[in-house]
Parts: sequence; structure tokens; C-alpha cells
Amino acid sequence: MSKKKETNSLHDQADTTVYELARKRAQLGYLEAEMIDAMERVKAQYADKIRPLKEAIAGYEKDLVKFVKINKADLFDTRQESDRAVLPSGAVIRWAVLRRAKRVKDKASVIAALRANGWYDQAVKVVESVDWDTIDHWDDQALSAIGTERTEKEEIGVDTAGVKL
Repeated sequence: MSKKKETNSLHDQADTTVYELARKRAQLGYLEAEMIDAMERVKAQYADKIRPLKEAIAGYEKDLVKFVKINKADLFDTRQESDRAVLPSGAVIRWAVLRRAKRVKDKASVIAALRANGWYDQAVKVVESVDWDTIDHWDDQALSAIGTERTEKEEIGVDTAGVKL
């Protein structure tokens, strides 16, 4: 086979693949747009039904928490230190949550207090990191001095913008 025929055949193979890729990308784009449109219509259709239910649930939960806090001595069996009040419709459960240490706005005073108490090394994070954005601008000699180098990577892309489907 001549070199010209072989090149044409390779171009034809690549062109066929590019065309199919463009076709599939277009199909995917149309389907995704259709799917998003359908989901938005469904959300809009149910939004007016869902919103009041969510608001009612939030209100009931808030009222229940307030009610339980006021009446916890009567609802929970304090003789057994029970954390569960069993009711005909379900149960009310209480639990203790230890909150994280309160964060303060004046970090310098906390760091000074940690230092003063000998806890600086335990409780202060010092993170070292390489500023690659700066190093990217260094010359090859400087890169070599720190044990790195620029590498070339070949990338291949496809432009299907002009393909007529």
C-alpha cells in the first residue's frame, strides 16, 4: 500500500472517530438538558406541596423540644436515669452533646496562654507547605538545586465544534 493511501486511511479512521465523538457529545448534551428541564418541572410541581410540610415539621420539632425541656422531669423516669420516653406514637429520646471548645476571636491571646502553660507544641498547628506557584517561575538551575525539574506531558484534545451532524 502506498504511503499516501495509508495516510488517507489513517485520516479517515481518525475522522470517523472524531465524528462519532461529536455525535455522542451532542446526544449527551441534548439528553442532559432535557433531564435538567424535566427535573426542574417536577421540582416546581411539588414545591408548593413540600414547602408547607417542611415548615410544619420544623415547627412541630421546635415545639416538641421546648415542651420536653420544660417537662423532662415528668416525661423521663429519673429513678432509672432513662433517656427514652416511650409514647403510644413513638419515643422521645434525649442525649447530651459535648460541644467543641468555644472558639475565641482573639487567637493571639489563646496562643500566648498556650505558650505560658507549656502547651504550645501540643495545641498549635504549624503547617509547612511548598509554594509551587512561586517555584513554577524559577529557572531550571534553581529547580535542579531543590531536586525537581520541569517535565513535558503530551495531551491530546478533540475539537468537534465545526462538525456538521
